[in-house]
Amino acid sequence: MPKTIVVIGAGIGGLSVIEELNALNVQALGHQVLLVDEARSHTQGLSLPWVMRGWRRPEEVAVTPSAVALDGIDRIRAAVAAVDPERRVVMLDTGEDLEYHALVIAAGARNNLGLLPGLPEAYESGNAVHFYAPDAARQAHHALDSFTDGRVIFLVTSTPYRCPVAPVEGALLAADLFSEAGIRDHVAIDLYTPEPHPLVSAGPVVGAQMITMLEAAGIGFHGSRTPTAIHPHERRILFADGVTEPFDLLVFVPPHEPALAVGDHRGWIPANPATLETHWPGVWALGDIASVTAPSGKLVPKAATFAKSQAAAVASQIIGHLSDDLSDRDHLFHGRGECFVEVGAHRSGLAHIDFFALPAPRLLLSEPSEELHERKQREESEWIHRWQR
Repeated sequence: MPKTIVVIGAGIGGLSVIEELNALNVQALGHQVLLVDEARSHTQGLSLPWVMRGWRRPEEVAVTPSAVALDGIDRIRAAVAAVDPERRVVMLDTGEDLEYHALVIAAGARNNLGLLPGLPEAYESGNAVHFYAPDAARQAHHALDSFTDGRVIFLVTSTPYRCPVAPVEGALLAADLFSEAGIRDHVAIDLYTPEPHPLVSAGPVVGAQMITMLEAAGIGFHGSRTPTAIHPHERRILFADGVTEPFDLLVFVPPHEPALAVGDHRGWIPANPATLETHWPGVWALGDIASVTAPSGKLVPKAATFAKSQAAAVASQIIGHLSDDLSDRDHLFHGRGECFVEVGAHRSGLAHIDFFALPAPRLLLSEPSEELHERKQREESEWIHRWQR
């Protein structure tokens, strides 16, 4: 009997699930797939630092799925008002209710500047910028490009956040921009974070590698510094230890929160590390909105590379669930992925990650090169054209 699969979120996680379901011939099985998202397009996280650097424009990196790419999928442009997992219903802001047999929650994370006092005012004044959204990244580029002298602070406001390597990339790309402009000696750059070291989930060895890269570029690193407020008019950051730090320009990682509540649950959604199943029957969560704990006890980072591999596991689980055939549920998430690390001068490194390794996640970082930068460009382009064909 045909059944209904609802996928919430048309970002990388949601589209990857659609792709994997199609590979498993979901339409030939007679199932209906509904893709729900109020946004017309999304942007890959790997493109945003390039927008900040001035190498891309937001309109160039927008991913807008075409009717051809979504052939056979029912696309619904609407916001999700609520999810009732007990009744198996997704309620839309249009008043429509969608009943489902299987639900995929790939709604992602959203920025909420209001979670840090003073941050919205600093952002509105132009003294603080971020690159965690396309237009915001363009504003960050304009701010950096017009900066001539003083102190730039890159600040991680809270954890968790999308793309753990992004603060390091941002600081390195800013240094690259200032060097290209011939003013690097006139600008001090520092990175502050609540974490003891960058990429904390990957362990102290990798963190030390990141710090070495920052220091080689003349960027100061300050770990275990948790901001509690921004004083926008004084251009100062107040930290939990009572110390304040001055800045001329603040580039921040916004506070993050789940983009969707499920029933009475308002936090990140716990999901089985192998299958991505939640505690609600027939509901899977993946990507940024999911909270996935590795065998080591560490939380899987919110990164596109994991969302893509999680999607294959979710699609396999759904097909098996709908057919009551356990043999169709053999594809599992194994915690492996790759992540580019942008260092400037059109060079990228590549991190090879085995996050489910024991006793701790393993990450091998290859030497940055122009060849890897070109590979990253190809991956960016291939994803855009895959959905806009």
